[in-house]
Amino acid sequence: MKKGILAVIAVVVVVGLLGIGWWLIRDRDEAGTDDVQPVQHSKKLTPEQRAEAVRAAVEKNRHWWREASYVEIRQAAIDGDPVAQRRLSEVYEDCLAFRGPLSNNMKMLARLSSADLHSKAAIRGVFDDFRRMCVQADADLGKNPQAAVYWLHSSAKAGDLTAQMRYINRTSARISEARMRYFIEEIANTGDPDALFEMVSLLPRMRDTWSQPEEAMAFDNVIGSQAWMLVACTSGYDCARGSRMMKVMCVGLFACNQPDFISYYRANRNKAIDPAKVDATVAVIRNSLLQWAPPPTQDPAQPAAAGTPQGGTPAAPAKSAASGG
Repeated sequence: MKKGILAVIAVVVVVGLLGIGWWLIRDRDEAGTDDVQPVQHSKKLTPEQRAEAVRAAVEKNRHWWREASYVEIRQAAIDGDPVAQRRLSEVYEDCLAFRGPLSNNMKMLARLSSADLHSKAAIRGVFDDFRRMCVQADADLGKNPQAAVYWLHSSAKAGDLTAQMRYINRTSARISEARMRYFIEEIANTGDPDALFEMVSLLPRMRDTWSQPEEAMAFDNVIGSQAWMLVACTSGYDCARGSRMMKVMCVGLFACNQPDFISYYRANRNKAIDPAKVDATVAVIRNSLLQWAPPPTQDPAQPAAAGTPQGGTPAAPAKSAASGG
């Protein structure tokens, strides 16, 4: 497989690997996901309200993914916080994978830390998180091996959009265009950066070709995946060093020395894919599917400050099809 394609799909593949042993894609359609299916759209937000919602989400996600202890995450999940419930599910999946399917990678990382000084700090962050989370998580997993499934399902039922997308992805063989449209409309309204990134994992589950040919490229497994990732990383999703995404890249691909995902992506482009097609697809996503204006002027290839999401919050919707991305 070409290095450039790996740059795009590695995160999705490795994140999927984290759930091995806990999920089985059933030979059925969407009938079994009724208990997490939203019954109506969320309240319509003004552009200003959406921008504020994204800022709040970025701040909250920074706490749960970068700062909170295992005990704090677990207690908030028990108290009913749907984002903490999704985060707790990820902690369990990560710890299971690091001791299971990715255990050899962890051993190799320990050796790489001594050989590659540029990667040493990032690798130390991986092992610090592993010790900080997994000692207590492993004890709870010993009591309930299905805890990852339970908490993701709880988060989805509580209305967390990203958890709903992830749960449906893992329990449905195919996803209809109608359901994809629902998710896109919710993302467009709320600006949810995590749900925006989660779109990448849904593309392979699309049942049919997208009905509007001028938007179909956004649902291509390769070009579409690249474009959705780039839009997410410039719209509030945490793609910077120290994020879960970059730690997954470090463990799964030993790509530990990049400051953020976009820098890694730019350095590992698939030369067989025309960058102009990816840029055009980014514009389709922002201007047609989401109906957002272009993001604030910023070179997406430039690394974000460590510990902060790349890009800015989504701008107000644009009525014209201005070039984006």
